[in-house]
Amino acid sequence: MIESGKIYRRILRRIQAQALLAIIALPLCLAYGQETDRKAPGKKPAASAKPKPKYNPSVERPRFFQAAGKDNELDTKEFAANQGKAGGFVRKGDSWNAIIRYDKDGNGTIDWFEADAFRRSLAIDKKGPRGPVVFATDADRRRAVAEIQAQLAAGKISQEDAAARIGAIQRDRQISGHLMRMRKQLDAAVEAGKISREEADKRFAAAENAMGKQRAAGEQARQRLMNLRKELDAAVEAGTISKEDADRKFASAVKTVREEMASAQIREHLARLKKGLDAAVEAGKISKEDAAKRFAAEAQAIKRRRAAAQQINERLMSTKRDLIAAIEAGKISKEDAARKYASAERTLRRESAARQVREHLAGMRKQLDASVEAGEISKEDADKKHQAAQETIKRRQAASERVREHMTNVRKKLEAAVEAGEITREDAARKLGAEARAMREKTARGPK
Repeated sequence: MIESGKIYRRILRRIQAQALLAIIALPLCLAYGQETDRKAPGKKPAASAKPKPKYNPSVERPRFFQAAGKDNELDTKEFAANQGKAGGFVRKGDSWNAIIRYDKDGNGTIDWFEADAFRRSLAIDKKGPRGPVVFATDADRRRAVAEIQAQLAAGKISQEDAAARIGAIQRDRQISGHLMRMRKQLDAAVEAGKISREEADKRFAAAENAMGKQRAAGEQARQRLMNLRKELDAAVEAGTISKEDADRKFASAVKTVREEMASAQIREHLARLKKGLDAAVEAGKISKEDAAKRFAAEAQAIKRRRAAAQQINERLMSTKRDLIAAIEAGKISKEDAARKYASAERTLRRESAARQVREHLAGMRKQLDASVEAGEISKEDADKKHQAAQETIKRRQAASERVREHMTNVRKKLEAAVEAGEITREDAARKLGAEARAMREKTARGPK
């Protein structure tokens, strides 16, 4: 039970971190786009295939009624039972929280017309995805991104609108991926007899619900920032406010939104942690003192991570300002500025990851020393465990470094091909994305 609880908390923290990083990053992209290029490029990609959503109502309708049972209404249990089945209505990547948004009559179940509306919402809208973005497969997401890029190249949408839509699709992919991994971890815990199926479903539903709320809150926050950016740009054009004052106001708003979102996530996380610890104390699994220590340790760890994230963001903001000034002075092109910003971001992320590794090993060493003093394990066993953890981290770091080097080489070759006129920049971006996906899948599978 303790091990599965750790898995649950670890996966949930990753999801929260991804959501927070997305909230931090998008305003930077929006501001950068506003400052460097207010007009969408006019060149249309050479090869932009028209998306073909994989949805046929005549095929899906009988599948739905078979899944829904005698009352022709799909509930949460029938949804879970049908998910992933060959020839079933519920696809592997679907989530109950996504489809229940289409419950028009509010009865807590889904009829065919509501299910049809949900399926159609996954198709690509010519005006772009609206509302919470939910896609069934990665192929759907890639088609959506390709359509958005084509609209941007044709000048049909603005750069900031494209950035917001693509960012929403990327966040959907990150959250869906983490939830799927969490589902696998919980299923493994059930098969191993560590937790019951009911407990696993309860934990997964809680995480899915929490992520749904965070995603909705994030979309609202981003919309607020986009509206503010437009208002400030209009005020600058009208001469009622200077460009510098507008930038300061927008930066202040970004900081406020980021702090509000982070604080809300932290409160929710600590509330869930306290609830779990209180339950463990009542069940006699840990003492009240141990529960208090664990809670305090987690609160301190969150404080350190938040300070580190804020430091990274401040450095990135400084880099962005310097690059924008260099562009305006004609010292650097927009393309070179974008590459420099991406490189600086990768460097800061690596530094942050290395710092987290050091903190993790130091905390592990402290716990092992405490166990040795308490007579729970020998000094030799503690050293072996610490050494094994170090070696595991080194192997993972080496694998990550190999992936980075490979992707850097691929990026250089594609840039050279673009410069030589052998391929378009859009084709290069697609090839780079495909290679990155292939490397992620290879890394996830692990060594053979």
